[in-house]
Amino acid sequence: MMLRQLVKITDAYPLTEADIALITTASSLHDIGKIRIPEEILNKPGRLTDEEFKIMKKHSELGAAIIKDMDFPQNHPLVHTAWEISRWHHERWDGKGYPDGLKGEEIPICAQVVSTVDVYDALTSERCYKKAFDHDTAIQMILDGQCGQFNPILLKCLKELSLQFSNMFDKEMDENSYYHEVQRLSNEILSDKSLPSQNYSQSVVKVMQEKIDFFKSNSGMNSIDYNAISGQLTILNKK
Repeated sequence: MMLRQLVKITDAYPLTEADIALITTASSLHDIGKIRIPEEILNKPGRLTDEEFKIMKKHSELGAAIIKDMDFPQNHPLVHTAWEISRWHHERWDGKGYPDGLKGEEIPICAQVVSTVDVYDALTSERCYKKAFDHDTAIQMILDGQCGQFNPILLKCLKELSLQFSNMFDKEMDENSYYHEVQRLSNEILSDKSLPSQNYSQSVVKVMQEKIDFFKSNSGMNSIDYNAISGQLTILNKK
């Protein structure tokens, strides 16, 4: 949507539909570098320390390195675009981004667009360290420069697409509400309100014990143990 709007309002970026499809596909790898960031940093519920943030910021360089190491021709447009997006989607229009401090049009337009949309997505999504902002607040925060500086033309696109984004956002919220309702009902069914959960749990344990006793008596083994958490079955014989 952003790319099509960009083409509509300016001739500065002569992107074809094929270019738009390619950038959209390549953008899915923008955060691939996070697979090399420790989970305790990725999933930390509180504010990152300066040292942790320094490690987190490495994900853009790591992602670019992963793409470069892939067994694909590096001059292929899709691979090259994915590399640009992964490395530079945290660069900022005023040069205060990372990892290379690129400024203005030094940043490829593919990375600029992904950067803008990525910030909107981060603001409107619930994360382990923050609640989700509503659509209007998120848009205003970006336009006010609270999330860094962006290409003014892209901010114009964002503003003009705001209503469409809002409709998509509301639809997503509706879908999430259905999901949460299913979760609520399933939790209620498994609670004391709807089922005698203690008796149910005891009967499950009893059946499991009967199964273990059965295998034990018919296997000729000394011991058999099943760990429900890891899914590991351990059989110990005389050896």
